[in-house]
Amino acid sequence: MMTPAPTFRGRLWRFTKRLSLLATLIVLAAVPAAAFGVPALARSPWARARAEKALTRSLGTPVQVSEMNWSWKSGLTLHNVSGTAIQVGSLSVQPRYGKLLSGKLRARATLDSPEVTLIDTGSASPILQFPRLPRKGCRIDKLEIRNGTCIVKRGDTNIRLGGLEARADGRVENGTLRFELSSVSGTCDGLEFSGKGRIRVTQEGLEGELDLKEPAAKESASLQNALRALHLTIKKAPVLSEPF
Repeated sequence: MMTPAPTFRGRLWRFTKRLSLLATLIVLAAVPAAAFGVPALARSPWARARAEKALTRSLGTPVQVSEMNWSWKSGLTLHNVSGTAIQVGSLSVQPRYGKLLSGKLRARATLDSPEVTLIDTGSASPILQFPRLPRKGCRIDKLEIRNGTCIVKRGDTNIRLGGLEARADGRVENGTLRFELSSVSGTCDGLEFSGKGRIRVTQEGLEGELDLKEPAAKESASLQNALRALHLTIKKAPVLSEPF
């Protein structure tokens, strides 16, 4: 008895099953490749060199990274980032995968033990420069700074802001990165300060205003000079009118 020739519908069904099986095998092979390949690639000298080149080009000063790694849970982490006037113990950037799938670029960032050294020349031009920012589409849902230090050199005097802690969120609008600081704290000349504020970051530098809680900190000349060099001001208390 002769086997009947397969119909067009039968051939199409077998081709569809084979195509589905092939797609399944590709997906099953790609998952471990991504899970293990990306972290291994991030630890390679080639990837670290590419990161150093990108940071150097963006900041306009040579930057070195001693180690770099990636995990799907914590994101990308750079260890011991050092440049001409900046050192960072570690910098972590964690993408929001759910937002990426919907076409939105969002991430969380953490800086551990950053130290910035700046020279205040007394000019009106900013002493911090930043790379050009995109017009829109980027958002930092959470920025955390832990145990930061900022040293401002004014002639023979060094003003040190230590123990800096900050929490903020920001977004890019028209080439400007705007940060809302929900909390910021630190010490200056043994005087503690804390509060909140707003900061705007552009290619020309940063500027903003801090609302500090402690009256003594608002009157500190050293703190005011350090913040002035950073183009940051301290919010003044509103003047109350005298009663009749």
